[in-house]
Amino acid sequence: MSLNLKPGDRAILQGHRGWNRRLHLREVRVEKVYKNGQIVLEGVDQRYRSNGSPTGQYSGFHDARARLVPWDDNLWQQGQREASEDRSATMLHRLSEVLERTSRDPEAAAEIWEQLPYELRRLVEES
Repeated sequence: MSLNLKPGDRAILQGHRGWNRRLHLREVRVEKVYKNGQIVLEGVDQRYRSNGSPTGQYSGFHDARARLVPWDDNLWQQGQREASEDRSATMLHRLSEVLERTSRDPEAAAEIWEQLPYELRRLVEES
């Protein structure tokens, strides 16, 4: 399975992060494609084979390095959605910690609550 990428083409480096394996994407451009099929990307030291797997050795039980895939709008949108959900979850976690600390002072907690954006307050009320 060859990716058939040409210099200047957009592509995606697809990897996973964290315990729940959130999708981690990075937009890249193909800089050069060698005759042997190796692909060089702009701003990335790692080279990739024609099938999208990274070149070189890896250590560990399985290879968890990012793979090169052709540009796909649906995949990019899914990655952006997951990144947004991840940021919201982190913000909610930090907010709950702040509200726990200020719970002894109801006036301070109410003041912080009123400063929050509506979407965040709605998320907290739903959970």
